[in-house]
Amino acid sequence: MQVFFARWPSGRKVKWRSLTWAEFKKFDRQLDYDCPASVYCDVYRAVVLDGPPLDGDPVYQAPAGLVEWIARALLDSNPFNGEYKDVKRALEMKRVELKSSWLNSAKSIIAGIFRYTFEEIEQWDAEMFFERLASAEFVSGRKLEPGDRISWMPSILGRSLVTLKALRSLPSVS
Repeated sequence: MQVFFARWPSGRKVKWRSLTWAEFKKFDRQLDYDCPASVYCDVYRAVVLDGPPLDGDPVYQAPAGLVEWIARALLDSNPFNGEYKDVKRALEMKRVELKSSWLNSAKSIIAGIFRYTFEEIEQWDAEMFFERLASAEFVSGRKLEPGDRISWMPSILGRSLVTLKALRSLPSVS
């Protein structure tokens, strides 16, 4: 989940999170039959983590422009809308992010080879992480050196899955 923060010269500040896929679909459908201002208020209520409320004292209420701006920012160019330019932009940003982090690349390799979730991997200590990474290197036949570019990752995943399937098909030794 991405978290965003904005502060205005007047001192107003707001912190909000990105929409989930399910939330995006819900609000996108709601725009088909409901007034946009109502949908924008619903989006604001769903995603704002810290900031001015919609109800209460008018001095402290969220201005309509802020509510609309946050909702439109989350709905108009959301990659879950399926539009090519929005999907391409989001995917390119994440590709750059993945390639710039050796640890995230290593985590992806472990997840791809051994079918762990990212959430499971993030709960491991360093001992277990690097043990699994060394196992992934062994299964794939490729070394992952810190600082190396991870350009061979797709080939390692494909080859290791074939290897794992072949290993699973061998009879067990009792």
